This record gives sequence, structure tokens and C-alpha cells, in this order.
Amino acid sequence: MNGQGESPDCDFVIRAHKLCLDLNDIIMLINSGHDTEEILHKVVEESSKVLGCESARIALREDENWVIRYVRNLPDDIIGRSFTDEDLPHAALAMISRKPVAIDDAFHDDRTNTEMMKSLGMKSILVLPLLKKDVVIGTLFYGYSSRTVSFTDVEIDYAERIATGVALALQDASLHKNFIEFKRLSDDAREYAENIVETVREPLVVLNSDLKILTANHSFYDTFKVTPEETIGNFIYDLGNRQWDIPGLRVLIEEILPQDTVFNGYEVEHDFVDIGHKIILLNARQIFRENIGSHIILLAMEDITERKQLEAEIQDAREYAENIVETVREPLVVLNSDLKVLTANHSFYDTFKVSPENTIGNFIYDLGNRQWDIPKLRVLIEEILPQDTVFNGYEVEHNFADIGHKVILLNARQIFRENIGSHIILLAMEDITERKQLEEALRKSADEMEESKNLGDALNEIDTLLYSSLITTQDYNATIQRMLEMTTQAIGAETAVYFSREGDRWRVRHVYKLSGSLVGRSFSSSEVLHTAITAETKRSIVVSDALHSQDVDQEFVRMLGIRSLLDFPLIIKGEVLGDLAFHYHSSAVPFNERQVEFVRKLQNSITLALENARLLDTIQEVNRELETFNYTVAHDLRKPLAVINGYCQMIMTYSSDMLDEKSKGYLQKAYDGTWRMTGLIDALLNFSRVIRGELNRESVNLSAMAKEVVEELQLVEPERRTTIRITEGIKANGDASLLQIVLENIIGNAWKYTSEQEEAIIEFGVTTVGEETAYFVRDNGPGFDMADAEKLFLPFQRLEEKPEFAGHGIGLATVERIIKRHGGRVWSEGALGKGATFYFTV
Repeated sequence: MNGQGESPDCDFVIRAHKLCLDLNDIIMLINSGHDTEEILHKVVEESSKVLGCESARIALREDENWVIRYVRNLPDDIIGRSFTDEDLPHAALAMISRKPVAIDDAFHDDRTNTEMMKSLGMKSILVLPLLKKDVVIGTLFYGYSSRTVSFTDVEIDYAERIATGVALALQDASLHKNFIEFKRLSDDAREYAENIVETVREPLVVLNSDLKILTANHSFYDTFKVTPEETIGNFIYDLGNRQWDIPGLRVLIEEILPQDTVFNGYEVEHDFVDIGHKIILLNARQIFRENIGSHIILLAMEDITERKQLEAEIQDAREYAENIVETVREPLVVLNSDLKVLTANHSFYDTFKVSPENTIGNFIYDLGNRQWDIPKLRVLIEEILPQDTVFNGYEVEHNFADIGHKVILLNARQIFRENIGSHIILLAMEDITERKQLEEALRKSADEMEESKNLGDALNEIDTLLYSSLITTQDYNATIQRMLEMTTQAIGAETAVYFSREGDRWRVRHVYKLSGSLVGRSFSSSEVLHTAITAETKRSIVVSDALHSQDVDQEFVRMLGIRSLLDFPLIIKGEVLGDLAFHYHSSAVPFNERQVEFVRKLQNSITLALENARLLDTIQEVNRELETFNYTVAHDLRKPLAVINGYCQMIMTYSSDMLDEKSKGYLQKAYDGTWRMTGLIDALLNFSRVIRGELNRESVNLSAMAKEVVEELQLVEPERRTTIRITEGIKANGDASLLQIVLENIIGNAWKYTSEQEEAIIEFGVTTVGEETAYFVRDNGPGFDMADAEKLFLPFQRLEEKPEFAGHGIGLATVERIIKRHGGRVWSEGALGKGATFYFTV
């Protein structure tokens, strides 16, 4: 109960009712207009107040990040900032789940970025996805900083509805913006069309479907001596006291256009009262307007009366106009036979920032203070066009003083005018600078990607070389020389040198494409200054211009002809042991970031490989010492064992009648013990041998080898009842002598542990485990508990202590060492009373 005696359920209902009323107000606010900025700012303010939250914000999804757009009680400097999913994991979770994410304790919840929550002081948060057509376009966020709060279902439901309204508002704003843009484009198109009508040189009228005049241009009024008042809204044939009631015009409008919506070059001849006899050329176009379900007629007129008298000029003009239409590609100029500009279009003036006054009549090469005196343009006009009167797609690149560097694509056409016995040149231009820049950027990006891939492949190849050679063969000189060659080729350098550090001096150990006389020479730190710098800083350096750098010794680089270099130290456990340097000689080529990064990774690979090689040397030395120790111990143990064994034999031979049965038993046990100890020493020495020596791989017939092992066992115990199943034709690639030991131990184990079975069943076969070929030996012996499976391959670990299963506990450990040397694995499966199966791969 609350302080007024009301129940918590009553508080819940009142709270829900209050949120519902406030929700209606905020939804009305969202729907109040199209000013998204103002509305969403108010929504953030009002909804957070209604919820009682202390802060709020809206983040919109842009590409792969979150951009903060609206905040309340949060630092203003985060507005406009971009955050990743790692920065705002709670927002990423809301986006993925498309559900609200309520977090009571933001400081200690793995769904938040704790550092960011603490920096903003957010103790409790509620994040909601903003969905637009099932796509998350942002998140709505509410938070508390003064205390931790558990958001109720009513509050979450309220916030979800607000989020839905915000998403709809964003969608509506987007649609409204598109509508405004479409309207602007429509208005622009209408204005453009009206300007065309007014700009057209010839008279032009527009008729509606009733053949009444909708509009006409000034040229129409001037040419036919009429006023807008006498024209607009009148029937076309009624104009000028029915002067326009021309039979030929009626034929065009009433008969031809209904059949052909476009008709050009329709000639009408008529005697006008005010302007006399005229020959008019009409172009007509009927356009159907779907939005109002009617059509209009565009009627363009050209007074060709005088032109009819000058047919030759008309023909030239027609060819001239037609060729212009055929040739135009954005900016266009027309040159006469003297290469002076006859005319140019507005696009030419706008593009190249020149005026008609500075263009018309001028020599083409003199334009813009001789900016157009371009060698390739001279080749086109003076050499190509006289041979080919039409040439398209001629590329010219030039630096213009006023508009900068441009790449221009030219179409050129030379036209001979028979009537005056000369020719003109049409020159159409397209600015393809941006396209070329984009193509170059794409090419460069592709080249960089290809270079990165090649460098990655080269690094993998070098890593393989370093680890396989330095660790297995330990041929340091050949490996380092090959590494130097591969690295120089990979980064595209011209030469390279490998120094080893000897106190304060540096000795050349290997070179690539430098004089072999350098190998073995020792230099002081001052003579190879760049190497000394990398040793001191333990960082690589790039010298772009070696001939003018303070980081290199000038005498050294001049001696080798080095123009630029990339140098890095070889460091093992903080100690600089050597140095690698790569050079350019033909020119001062700066090494780029990808080359430096490649060398940095190579530096890690080389130092790690050298360190591993060092460790391998140490391990091998320890192994050699252990081997010597093993043989020494074995030799020292054998001698006293032989003495004990001999004394036991002598006592049993010469004094056995003086001993009672108990003493004879003790003596026999001592004698047997010496033989068991000798056998154990031999087993240990064999175990030591299998992990040493060179592995000689060849094709081995395991089926034949298994048969030989079984035959030897059957010779020892011919009375045993056994069923042997060996799959024919099983082969493997490995060391024959070592694989013989593997089969002797595994099959021998199966033979030993099936000795108490009425009939022993032993099987050797091959199977597939995953993508591996596995060989197996299966028996019907007593089996084992799988909990003890790992102990089977440990030295001296035996699961059965029965005398009939005697052994040294070293056989399976030997098997495991051999299989590991082959790069394979060995494992077992079994169950008590159900036999065992041993698998191995090579």
C-alpha cells in the first residue's frame, strides 16, 4: 500500500494511465509537421520527462556506425559524433534482437561498454530499436545517472510506442523530403520548358486539345505583329482576323498529327495581310499529358521566305546544323579553315571560363592567353583530321591556368562546304577528368590490393622457409641468403644487405645483387649510421633521399650508389643481433606503407625463427647430453646386474643342496629380477632410439608387415586358438623400421591381452576418421575403462598388474613417439569386457 492507502496494483494502473495520456500527446507532437529536427528534439525532451528519466538521446545508423543526433541532459559535444558497435554494444544488441534492451546496472553488465557508461554517468539504461521497413535505422535511449532503476513493463511498452512513432516520423520526413525534391524538380522542369519556349529563336505556340493557344513566345508576336491579348486563349484559325485559317495548317493539325505525333519540316505558304507573303516551315509535336488525360500541340515556325531564295546557303546551313547535332558532346566550338573560332556553345564558355568576346574570331591556339596551344590538339587538327575527316574519342590532357588540370575527350569532324570552296571543323569536348581520376583511383586500389595479396603470399612463403629450414635443417647461411633474395623481390627493392652485430661493429654476412666483395667486411657504427640508428632506437627507418639525409653516412651510400633505403634491426629478447637493409639505386623511390608493414612482419618472423632455432640448438644439446647419460647409466647398471646374475647362477649350481626351499625361492627371485631389470634397460634404450635419427619415408605395405608380426607370435604359441583378420593391400608412407615397431607393439599387445579368451580375435584394417586415413588393430580382450585411456601411452603406466599380462609399460609410449615423429596421432577406444581398438595415422 502507498502512503494514501492505495495498493501497488492501483499505482501500476495509475502509472499506465498517465503514460497512455502522455503517449497520445507525444504521438500528436510527432505527427504535427515535417520539421524532423524540431519534432525529434521535443520528443526526446518530453518522452524522457514523462518516463521520469534523467537523460535521453537518439542515435541514427550510418553505414556501420552510430551517430548521435538528439540528446537531453547529455554533453552537447557528443552530438554528431560517430560510435562503433564496440563503443555501444547495447545499441548493437537492440539492432540485432529488434527488441528493447533494459539494463538495470549499466556499470556491471556485460551488455554495455562499462568505460563509456561510467564516463557518461549512466547507471541504468533502456535502449529501443527504431525500425523502418524492418530495418534498424537508429536507437532511442533513456538513462538514469543518479541511481539504478528497473524499468517496468508499462514504461518499456510506452517507450516502444514512442520508438515506433519516432521511426514513422523519420520515414515520413524522408518521404516529405522526397516529395519536396520531386516538386522542386517539377517546378524546375516547368521553368526550364518555359525558358526553352522563350529562348527558341523561331516563333513558337502551344495549343491545347481544342486548338486554343495556351502560350506563345516573343518571337511569334514580333514576327506576326500580334499581341498576347489577341492571341492567348483564342482559336488558332481565328488569329489576326482569321489570317491563320490556312488550309495547309489545317491539314497538318487535323489530319497529319493525329496519325504521326511528331512531324517536322511541314512547309506552309500564305499571304498575310500585315506582313505579306511568307513561306513558313512548321515543326509540330503532339504530347499526351497523362496526368490530365489530354494532349497539347507544340507548333514551331520558321520563316524560310528568304532562305528559299538562297537554296545553296540553306543546304549548307542544313548540313552545318545536322553535323553539329551529330557531333555535339558537351562543350563545342566551330573553326573555319584558318582555325579561327566561328562559334561556340554556352557549355564551352561555362566549362573553360571564357567569354564570347575573347573567343569568336580568335585563332584556336591563342585562346585564354595561349592556354589552348596544346601539342596533342595540334596533332589532331593539323595531322589527323586532314587524313580522317571524322575522329572520335581523342584524349587530351592539359593544365589550364584558370580551371586547373583537365583531361578532355575530343570528337572532331571536318566538313567541306562546296558553295564557298572551304571547310569547317566541328570540335566537341567532354571533360572526363573526374572519370579518369576515379579510374586511376580504382586502378590504384586494385594494384594496392594485388600488392597486399602478393606481399601476404610472399610472407607466408618466407615464414615457411624460415621455420622449415632454420628449425629442421639449420642451414643458416643458405636460409638467410634465400630469405634475403625472396624479401627483396617481394617488396620490389633492387638490392639488400644482412649485417650481424659484433660489439660496436657491423659485419656483412649476406648481400643480394651487391658486390660479393662486401661479404665479410666489418664497418663501424659511424660508417653504417642508419644501422646504428635502428640498433639504438630498435625501430625501422625509411630514408627516401639517401643523398641528402642526416640519417645515413654519405660516403657509404655513395660507395654503393644507394638512393633510398628501408632498414630494420633484428632483435631477440631485447638484444639487437643484426640488421637488414633494402635499397633503391636507379632513383629515390620512397618505400610505401605496405612495404614497411611487410618488413615489420618479416622482422617478427625472422627474430622468432632465429630464437626458435636457438632454443632448438639448446634442446638438441640437452638431448645429446641425455642420450650420453642414458648410455652411461645403462652401461653402469648392466655390470652390477651381470655380477648379481652370475653369483645367483653359481650359488644355484654349487650350493643349492645346502639351501632350504625358502632360500632357493629368494635366490630365484633375485635371479629373475636381474633379467627383468636388464630387459627394462633394453626397453628404455630402444625407446630413446625411436625418437632419434633421420626419418626415412617410403611406401610401406602394412598388411604384409602385420602378417609377419602375427606369424612370429604364432610360432611362439602355436597351440592358441586365434582368428586373424588382416585387410589386404593396406599401404602407408612412413619409415618402415619404425612402423614395424608400431605394429609389433600394438599387435603384440592384442595377442597378450587376448591370451585368456577361448578364441582370440585380432583384426588389422583401415578406416576414415573425419578427413584422415586411420589404421587400426582391434581385439576381443578384456578391454579397459575409457577413463584410463590417456594413461595407456604414458611410460611405465600399466592398467593390468596380472602376471599373465607381464611387460615393461614402455611399448605404447614407444608407439606414440614414433607416430608423433611421422606427424600423426594415436588413440584408443574400449570398454571393460568388450575388447579394445587402437588407431593411428601417419
